[in-house]
Amino acid sequence: TLSGHLVQTQPFDANVLGGRLDLGSQVYLELKQKSRVYTLVCAHIARQGSVHSFRYSPELLAGELEEDGLSTESQQPTTLGLGMFAFTWNGHALHALHQTFGNPVGAANNVDLYTNLVLFGHSDAPEVLGHFCQELVRASERTHAGYVSVFEWHPTQQDWQARVVFPARSVESVVLDDAMKDRLLADLKEFLRED
Repeated sequence: TLSGHLVQTQPFDANVLGGRLDLGSQVYLELKQKSRVYTLVCAHIARQGSVHSFRYSPELLAGELEEDGLSTESQQPTTLGLGMFAFTWNGHALHALHQTFGNPVGAANNVDLYTNLVLFGHSDAPEVLGHFCQELVRASERTHAGYVSVFEWHPTQQDWQARVVFPARSVESVVLDDAMKDRLLADLKEFLRED
């Protein structure tokens, strides 16, 4: 019927899972493509060893801070492709379904498909999915001594995203007129002052 094509009650078709998950013992969380956490979760899962599908993502070619220091170039300019993925986080076995569905639609200056990422976790600990997403956001906002994060406005996701991380420079290495440098440093001290 026509209503069957216009109404959807869950963010995935259970038949797509092919029996890989017992939905009676799972909870799920949908992440829409144009959300900040979607990008973070896709990148996190793509770094897992069991990923078999990737999508080329040139914005990942910018520098990134790794746990052991600065990497000026990403080794993997890819993110998560489409499919079903198993991964673990803090000892919890999780799954992700990355999918497109529906007909292509005109969007701005291109054609787009509705894309989402559905996370699955065991129903004994339904809070894990939210905690996982919150931790990825916190980690993306964490600062690191001796480094400067440069952010860029992402118009389609309507938020600031980390673009590149550089080693911090000493003030003495910045070439500016002395008067201008003094005014700038005074403004910074005022801005960073605890009130």
